[in-house]
Amino acid sequence: MTWGLMLRFMRLPRIKAFPRQWLEKKNTPKRRAAYENHLRQNRFARKHGLRILTWMYTFLVFSLFATVAYTSALALARSGVIPTNLSARG
Repeated sequence: MTWGLMLRFMRLPRIKAFPRQWLEKKNTPKRRAAYENHLRQNRFARKHGLRILTWMYTFLVFSLFATVAYTSALALARSGVIPTNLSARG
């Protein structure tokens, strides 16, 4: 949900205008190169951004689930609910 809101706010016209206004103040070769780089980055973000964000969010949820499952399994094993043979290996 948070990354969806972030994408929604990034698409607002006034948010998009900030870098353009800054880059278009002076027309020097350095600024033109920066503007072209900005356009290239924007194309990349539009093409791959949602896929990358979806993958990162899925990975975050999976890692949280795995951490909770591992922690609860350890707690159950320590309390004796789940029998283990780890101490019998002597």
